Amino acid sequence: MDQSRKIVLWAAAILLPAAFYFSVITELPHVFVITVILLVFSSLKSKGWRVSDRSVIYLTGLANET
Repeated sequence: MDQSRKIVLWAAAILLPAAFYFSVITELPHVFVITVILLVFSSLKSKGWRVSDRSVIYLTGLANET
């Protein structure tokens, strides 16, 4: 397993429980689904998927608007 996929797995181990609890408490189940889809997409690419802080802010705002 290459280094980028290992990093994605560690990020998933940290993000998925937090995203799950956040989606349950705020009653926004699509936040968890979007997180899972983005992690799967990131693990499929050979070099991973680089995300800036601005992208995370915009995606969070978009998820809250839907």
